Amino acid sequence: MFCDLVGFTPLTERLGPEEMYTLMDQVYEILIHKVHEYEGTVNEMTGDGIMALFGAPIAVEDACQRAIRSAFAIHREMKHLSDQLRSEKSIPA
Repeated sequence: MFCDLVGFTPLTERLGPEEMYTLMDQVYEILIHKVHEYEGTVNEMTGDGIMALFGAPIAVEDACQRAIRSAFAIHREMKHLSDQLRSEKSIPA
């Protein structure tokens, strides 16, 4: 599974490096936690996302379903974080 933050470059330009670094800490916390919650492995961290494996190194029959559940959980958490930051006016709409 690949996860990537849409609009990373323009958002970085608006927020600046310090605020973006703080935001990415929160984003990575969500991504990593939700991958691990569904027994996935974070294989690689990119500048604004991750690559995660499900069913490796130990095979499981429902690896695809775990990846999908993880993706939905990440989406929900990212929406919650976005709404929270917008209400605090940390991130422009």
